Amino acid sequence: MRVLSLFDGMSGGMFALQRAGVQVDSYIASEIDKYAIKVSQANFPNIIHVGDVRNVRFMVEAGLLGKIDLLIGGSPCQGFSMAGKGLAFDDPRSALFFEYVAVLNVLRKQNPDLLFLLENVKMKKEWLAVIDEHMGVKSVVINSALVSAQNRVRHYWCNWPVSQPADRGLYLRDIIETGEVDTQCVAFDAPKKLFNVNPSGNGMNGWVYSTDAKAPTVTTNKGEGNKITAPKYLPASIVGRRLNERGVRDDYNKEVPITQCLQVKHDDKKMGCLTTVDKDNVLSTMPPGRYPLVLAGHVPKITGGAVRGRSIIDGKRKDYKGASTEQRLEVRDDDKSNCVTTVGKDSVLTNGITYRKLTPLECERLQGVPDGATAHVSNTQRYRMLGNGWQIDTVAHIFSEMPR
Repeated sequence: MRVLSLFDGMSGGMFALQRAGVQVDSYIASEIDKYAIKVSQANFPNIIHVGDVRNVRFMVEAGLLGKIDLLIGGSPCQGFSMAGKGLAFDDPRSALFFEYVAVLNVLRKQNPDLLFLLENVKMKKEWLAVIDEHMGVKSVVINSALVSAQNRVRHYWCNWPVSQPADRGLYLRDIIETGEVDTQCVAFDAPKKLFNVNPSGNGMNGWVYSTDAKAPTVTTNKGEGNKITAPKYLPASIVGRRLNERGVRDDYNKEVPITQCLQVKHDDKKMGCLTTVDKDNVLSTMPPGRYPLVLAGHVPKITGGAVRGRSIIDGKRKDYKGASTEQRLEVRDDDKSNCVTTVGKDSVLTNGITYRKLTPLECERLQGVPDGATAHVSNTQRYRMLGNGWQIDTVAHIFSEMPR
């Protein structure tokens, strides 16, 4: 099969064709980004690069590219994307769609059996109708969440029937690069969006996502990469202590019952002295402090609590007027949140969560790209081209149903 790929990027089409088991005799690529071309050439040195898409129609008309069996491409989406200004075809980048149409029309005349595939983002119905009309077919909508750990809803126009791929049940925890995220520490169905790190509390680039949910769509994201949660591990031990009303050890007072506690040390990055007792040395995602255990011998999971000023005497609240109080973290033992009120500290999660952005390798995995395939350019350029590229497993599924 001889393939012509417009807006080729890092040649994601070639990755997908290989994964689908399609024999490619010749692959001709139109791309102008030097970094994407560098990655393409590193992975597929036999690809023929022909430059700017605006010159391809003339090459086709002149017969310089020979017979083409399959035309593929994902025209620039910035004008259609919900994250953009909504200029649609008035955006010069998204207007390059018409270059795809021009090439398609010439190739159809040369080869009536031509196969084609076009990809683009979710968009307004009126813009979708324009593309449907020019392509002569209606799009198939596939969310790459079925075959990957990210939500990525895309339209695909092709001239063969396409089914929905089977759900592989993949989540962020399945693609993370390091072992920093321990799902045993999660005791609730985490929301997809956990919090926003921007000062305003808003903005797409600021959202931090749970590793027990799907990733957001991989985008260029200003080279920042998407952010996911990762517990911050601190040294701790599980101890039986007699604790007075202020949570202070009182081992000589026999009237105070012994309580199994998780004692989290301060973040000095050092463990306690190793002993023959396993629970003397554990790792915890809780912030420094001492926490009663729900089950003796088990590190508590993420749970609800509140920060309140209390006066505790003999283990009982004594909130009478004039009593001395201190701010205390009250941890629930039923994995439930307190009743949500207008006061933020009435309902907190005691989880010691930190965050980090997704690595380029993790973005490769989200996009179905082989590990390290983009490692020929800077990380900024890797994020950019991965965000602009295809989800390979999704496109491979489409190619797998293509007539041979």
